Amino acid sequence: MEAFVARQPLYNRSEKLVGYELFYRDGMTNAYPAGVTPLESTAKLINNTHLTLGISQLTHNHIALINFSEEALLQRLPLLLNPKEVIVEILESVPPSDAVYDAVKELHSKGYLIALDDFVYSREWLRFVKLASILKIDVQKSPLSTMKSFILNMKKNLPKVRLLAEKVETLEEYEEAMELGFNFFQGYYFGKPKIQKLNTIAPQIHNVLNIYQVLLSDAPSVDEVVTLVSQDTALLYKLLRYINSGIFGQSSPIKSVRNAINYIGLERMKKFTALLLTCSAGEDKPQGLVVSSITRAKMSELVAERTTANNEQSFFVGLLSQMDAILDVPLAMVLKKINVAKDIQLALLGEKSELSKETLLLRNILKLAECQEAGGYYETKRAADLVGVNYETVPVCYKKAVTWVDDFLSAGELFEGMDKVQSIKYDLDSRESVAA
Repeated sequence: MEAFVARQPLYNRSEKLVGYELFYRDGMTNAYPAGVTPLESTAKLINNTHLTLGISQLTHNHIALINFSEEALLQRLPLLLNPKEVIVEILESVPPSDAVYDAVKELHSKGYLIALDDFVYSREWLRFVKLASILKIDVQKSPLSTMKSFILNMKKNLPKVRLLAEKVETLEEYEEAMELGFNFFQGYYFGKPKIQKLNTIAPQIHNVLNIYQVLLSDAPSVDEVVTLVSQDTALLYKLLRYINSGIFGQSSPIKSVRNAINYIGLERMKKFTALLLTCSAGEDKPQGLVVSSITRAKMSELVAERTTANNEQSFFVGLLSQMDAILDVPLAMVLKKINVAKDIQLALLGEKSELSKETLLLRNILKLAECQEAGGYYETKRAADLVGVNYETVPVCYKKAVTWVDDFLSAGELFEGMDKVQSIKYDLDSRESVAA
């Protein structure tokens, strides 16, 4: 599926590009989408960038400014992002309450840079200014001719705070802002927001809801969570992107779905799932390639159970095997983004001479599943011989895999969660914060 993000460049005093501000869009129309709340907007932006190919891919490794509403801050939504990649921009509509201050103070203590949007000085914002790295001044709302004494005062009393002139539309405004000592610049004079069209995948919302409900129980079952994540290629990919986003330091290579769940832990899994619930309504459409990859994964698992192969790793290989087609990105790039174990990478892309006996078996099981999908008898028979299973068991495994997926995607299940979501998705903070 397609996703859309607008980005507007930020420049320093040397007119060097230093970052982008990112904006959620729902199509090629360059305007804020109607009917989308600020929380949804930010959640969808994170989902479409950070949890797909990464923010740095979109910004070419420059810093990204992302807007956060009061609700997003109270839910600690920025904690899902790498502080080295983003600046947390607090919208001008956010009230300077104690609860918001506590959230901003926590973000600041964890290394996140803070920017105050459309800043106009008032005493109640002073404590926030002391935490901020950047004050954004709208030069259309606050004419530069009236700003000289304020800027001199800020530079004297808070020399570490940088000033960003936004909505700079003419050369005259830019030159005046330069003369006043602004550090950064943004506006139509430098460039309008440009829309980037991305390829992304949406987890099945009923599945995300089921996982969230399991995680809210008094004694959540890891086995149940593993089963549910295993039924959703998109969800697994986004989970792997989250694990490998830099938030957790250097993550260990992931070998299976269970390994990924154990690595992140059930509490963080709960926060991650809550984010997906916030932004997934209306995107509950199974895609053919996603269904195909889940079927292939299940068949690989069933075949592996009849061999010496690790059945969880076989499932994992099958689940990742069509990710290039789903995202329209080379598989090598996908694997680089999600840090899977070396033997999983080799099973998918390695030269035959590089493969150990165990990894070669994973590769051959995947090949067998692909041959069965294609329906060629001789190719499937040869692949079964390489794996070491009786050919007659292959269609049996395939039929069981198809039935397993069909049961999961049955019409009743598919729409069962939709009515529940609206009552949850705008009220997640009453049950659980998005981030600890």
